[in-house]
Amino acid sequence: MAKRISETELILPSLYLMSLSGGQITTSELIQKLRDIMKPAGEDLQILSGRSDDKFSQKVRNLKAHNTFERFGYAQYKGGPRDGYVEITNNGKQHLEQNKDILKYLLINDFTYLDLTENLRQVEQ
Repeated sequence: MAKRISETELILPSLYLMSLSGGQITTSELIQKLRDIMKPAGEDLQILSGRSDDKFSQKVRNLKAHNTFERFGYAQYKGGPRDGYVEITNNGKQHLEQNKDILKYLLINDFTYLDLTENLRQVEQ
């Protein structure tokens, strides 16, 4: 069975999507756009018990809940619970710039979800 994506594997594509959206993005937008470019599969598509969202969208939500971007210094959450968004920092821009070639290669080619997550895991290690 394929390994589920981790929060750290979502960092680089999230920074990329922030940069395409003027440097900031809401969690709802991030969930949809990450889903579009990463095409989650397997267990990440399972609906959570008693919820309407799947494990992939919950993992994206955890980026905020666990302060993942802030912990690495790549982005900051701004605004309130209903009108909040995440905004890329200078450190996030540098991380994206340093890894843009590999990210571009991963996103342009037709990799499987497993291959994509494995390569993102290696980038973030």
